[in-house]
Amino acid sequence: MILFPLICFCSAVFAFADSGPTAFSQETPRQELLYELTVIAEGVRSENGAVIMELSNAEGEAVSGAKVSIRDGESRWVFTEVPAGKWAVRLFHDENNNEKLDTNFLGIPREGYGFSNNPPARFGPPPFGARLFEVQADTTIRITLIY
Repeated sequence: MILFPLICFCSAVFAFADSGPTAFSQETPRQELLYELTVIAEGVRSENGAVIMELSNAEGEAVSGAKVSIRDGESRWVFTEVPAGKWAVRLFHDENNNEKLDTNFLGIPREGYGFSNNPPARFGPPPFGARLFEVQADTTIRITLIY
C-alpha cells in the first residue's frame, strides 16, 4: 500500500526533471550578445567614387560588406548585429566606381586601400592575423588609407 504512493511521487519527480531546462539549468541556451562595429576610413584623397568595405570572421570568410559614400575625406559605416569574437576589415577607395581595386601592370594598387589595425603592407597584403581585432562591446575602428 505504501509502495503505490511512493511510485507515483517518484514518477512525478522524474517526469518534472525531464521536462526540459529550467531558468537555472546549465543547459539553458545563452542568448548571444550582438554589437555594433563602426568602421571609419580616413585619409580618402577625393570624394570620387565610394569606399568598399568587407568584414571577415576569424576564419577569413567574408560575412558582410558595404559600399560607402565619402564625405570630408572619410567614409563611415556601421556593421550591426556583430557577435563577440575576432574580426578583420579590409577596404579600398573605388575612385572610378568599377567595384574592383585597380592596379598597375606590376599589381601595385592605383586606388587607396587599408586594413584593420593599419598594419604595413609590403609586397602584398599584410598577414591575416595582423588584421584581426576583438569585438566584446560596441566598437569603433579607424583605418587610414594607403595610396
